[in-house]
Amino acid sequence: MKKKGTAVLLIVVMMIVIGIWILPIHLKSGEYVHVTNEEIVEIIEKEKIEILGIKNLTADGASITILPYKSEDEVGVIEASNKDGELDYRKSQFVRMMPDRIFTMGSNAGLYYSVVFINDKKIINEMYKLKIHFHEGNFKEVNKENSSTSAFIITKEKGKRKAKDNNPRKIEVFNESGKIIYDSEKDNESNRT
Repeated sequence: MKKKGTAVLLIVVMMIVIGIWILPIHLKSGEYVHVTNEEIVEIIEKEKIEILGIKNLTADGASITILPYKSEDEVGVIEASNKDGELDYRKSQFVRMMPDRIFTMGSNAGLYYSVVFINDKKIINEMYKLKIHFHEGNFKEVNKENSSTSAFIITKEKGKRKAKDNNPRKIEVFNESGKIIYDSEKDNESNRT
């Protein structure tokens, strides 16, 4: 009987010690919030980039700010957050500048977004809206917000899907009268020939 009581006491003491050891780690997990305008300016100055759009997302309790950008020799996406007052960001994806093209970059790490980059001034000037078709059959329409918009952040609902489902299958660009001025499927076919 004495051995049983000692074993129970030992288990209780171990649980208390483990709890005391784990509690500070849990409390240090921190709070993620969207970045401020001042922090965005800090990123711009440090990376020497031009921000093409801003979208705040929340994934698994963490707030992330999506920043499509361009520099002299690349375009890409920065994922930025603020954890307990400290700015944290990374270039999640980037490519060398591709003139006269429309291309996309999809999300990674559990975030559900795609960015459509338009690097063609004629299309940007004539564009009224985008229609983005996804692999699972649905689509989203996005209106051009201002005359210089060249990157569009498309968010999607979290759910069961494959990685390719975040990226568009087809992109159509329409002018104000509803005429298609760009079709990614036709563009891809002409680039193959």
